Amino acid sequence: MFMPVCRHGFIEAEDGEKLFFREWSPPGMEVTSVIIFLHGIGLHSGSDPYGNRIPIKKLMDRGTTFYAFDLRGHGRSTGSMESMEPDRLIKDLDLIIDDVRSKYDRAAIYLYGHNFGGILSLYYVSENPDKVKGLIISEYSTRIKKSISKIRRPHILSSTFKDIIRMISGTSRRYKFLSGDEYRQLCNRYHIPADKNIIGSLEDSGALNKDITYGKSFFKACGVGMEKQMAKKVNIPVLMIFSTHDPFFDVKGAYDILTSFKTYVKEISLVESSGHYDIIEKGQDIVAKWLSKRLPINAA
Repeated sequence: MFMPVCRHGFIEAEDGEKLFFREWSPPGMEVTSVIIFLHGIGLHSGSDPYGNRIPIKKLMDRGTTFYAFDLRGHGRSTGSMESMEPDRLIKDLDLIIDDVRSKYDRAAIYLYGHNFGGILSLYYVSENPDKVKGLIISEYSTRIKKSISKIRRPHILSSTFKDIIRMISGTSRRYKFLSGDEYRQLCNRYHIPADKNIIGSLEDSGALNKDITYGKSFFKACGVGMEKQMAKKVNIPVLMIFSTHDPFFDVKGAYDILTSFKTYVKEISLVESSGHYDIIEKGQDIVAKWLSKRLPINAA
């Protein structure tokens, strides 16, 4: 695996919380573009599916820096996910982008979000159209698969997809990230066929046996429930990436978002991958090809 040098540190948010970031920069080269990566819920920028799988060698060789940060309340960032203002995550991301801009004032900035990091990226671009040159959304959809909708217990992560997309009501709820064995046991208990792709993705997530509390305000701060309205405001190039075997989301929901974008420069690429998380690595060539078309001609 490509193992570039990673620099890390903290940025202080306006409310005093500390936001942890990771940065991979090409050594001895002018930075021509920056990709800011946003992780999915329950994980962080250094989780097994992410970390050194985020930077792409083909792009770093052409002067691209990769930047990722832990959303507040995730990983090494401080803060709560149970109660926050509707624009809190947008303000955090704006702070990150301003920090990147202060370091690389001539570089084009692109947002790349996976899972709920994807919809947060969409939300940001819809509110700040002039700050980003392009948007990449990986593995986000407004629809879930039938294999997930059958699971309706209140304390498992799988149930959150349906509840969140319908805009969960009430106060904070606690969800538990299942291990593969726990998922099998749940399926046996309720006579549901176990999906091997779900098992694989749960094992790949790196978040096993982890209790995390999310409040309704967190999902509102991500923009959940406003996907189409936000997409109609976006007029920059958009790339959506989706796994051919995603065990959670239905690709039809991704197409619903794609067709809503105002921009004509939009596309969706299907990646042959086995689950929800390995697409970060499997989709590298697609991201590299898409961004390469937008890099300066004289980039290395």
